[in-house]
Amino acid sequence: PVSCRLEPRGGQFSVHPIMSDDESSGPASPAAFAPVLQEEGDICGDGTIMKEILAQGSGSKPPTGAEVEVHYTGTLLDGSKFDSSVDRGDKFKFKLGRGNVIKGWDEGVSTMKKGEKAKFTIVASKAYGAQGSPPKIPPNSTLVFEIELFDWSNTEDVSEKRDKSFLKEVLKVGAGYQTPKDFSTVKAHYTLSLLDGTVVATTRGDSAEARSITIDDGANLPVVEAAVKHMKRGEHAKFTVQPQHAFGIAGDAALGVPANATVLLDIELFDFSSEKEAYDLQGDDKLQAADRWREEGNDFFKKSDIPRALRRYQKSLTYAESEFGLNDEQKKTASAKKLLAHLNIAAAHLKALHYKEARESSTKALEIDGANPKGLFRRGTALMELGEWDDARKDLQRAIEVEPNNDAAVKALATLKHRIAKQAESDRKRYRGMFDRLSKSDSPKDAPVPAVDETDKKG
Repeated sequence: PVSCRLEPRGGQFSVHPIMSDDESSGPASPAAFAPVLQEEGDICGDGTIMKEILAQGSGSKPPTGAEVEVHYTGTLLDGSKFDSSVDRGDKFKFKLGRGNVIKGWDEGVSTMKKGEKAKFTIVASKAYGAQGSPPKIPPNSTLVFEIELFDWSNTEDVSEKRDKSFLKEVLKVGAGYQTPKDFSTVKAHYTLSLLDGTVVATTRGDSAEARSITIDDGANLPVVEAAVKHMKRGEHAKFTVQPQHAFGIAGDAALGVPANATVLLDIELFDFSSEKEAYDLQGDDKLQAADRWREEGNDFFKKSDIPRALRRYQKSLTYAESEFGLNDEQKKTASAKKLLAHLNIAAAHLKALHYKEARESSTKALEIDGANPKGLFRRGTALMELGEWDDARKDLQRAIEVEPNNDAAVKALATLKHRIAKQAESDRKRYRGMFDRLSKSDSPKDAPVPAVDETDKKG
């Protein structure tokens, strides 16, 4: 069981989980949190938690994973108070059933409703155990807590900016802590609907099997892929998704989604599997993985799907850069594959007009092979677009020296020379106009007639 200690924080006490010597580190798994059936009295049926309702609440009870907001006062059996959020005037929030508080709290608060106030008598094994929490809580202490549940929410903001544009509500808790990521293959069912209940897409049916979805393969709804990345195996959740994460200002006429539509997504994630990472593979398996990801990137590049191509080129690079489990000959092969990955990444960045990134990637390629014509051409092109014309000319000229039939480099150098000449002509015109204006301002004007000095007239 998970035991916990009240630790001082700014003159107060807060609850933190502590594992006993025979337990592994980390919070308790949700699966280890058994549901409590009794709402009052001996709620666990073993005498470890006794509950007395002091004020009735209403509505439903919070599920595992919900964030609850409570006030509490904790005392020993002799009435000695050791902690009170009421005295501090600061309500306490925690996620239920996650092992963030003592087990007696996880089990006890799960039986409460909003507005309910109850007294819990919790034995040491579900409180702070044999160690207690000196000096206020002696070892093996049975504790009494008066807890008032003000509110609970099972909605989590999973948007990157935490602006409530992508909200998740857990309907069924999943297992473990791993979630799918890019390139994972998931087994799931989902239903996508509008706020008025109109279903626009679903995989559910009387005989429909769970849909197999490979994240980022371009064949699925992006909103579904984004949502499953926030789910655990066996979890059932509902998402409320604003337009910027769904179908945007355009909507989707084929699905019947209007412009600027907020959508609801109900997903059951049954299972998922992920690709082995570079550190999980050795030898030829690692090299073959680098090739496979690069080839997939090439396929997307040909389709002008540059973001997906880039992600795969980057994935190929991670395998090519990992030398663990490679012999000397394989390391040489990996270096060649690393060169190809950098060149591919540079080409994709050029296609996307990311010139700084293209310069960086092609430079990394040239660090491996300083005379590589593709690396020289791509860096030269990037430098030209960044306005670094002297360095661009050097790279493009070098590319042509290495590969005289490199038509792309020849054309790029001609473009560069044209831009340089055009800029020089523009500069000449600008300076000529400037000098003309200066010449006019310096030319002699009609001299004023000097005033006649009366004394001179008399002389």
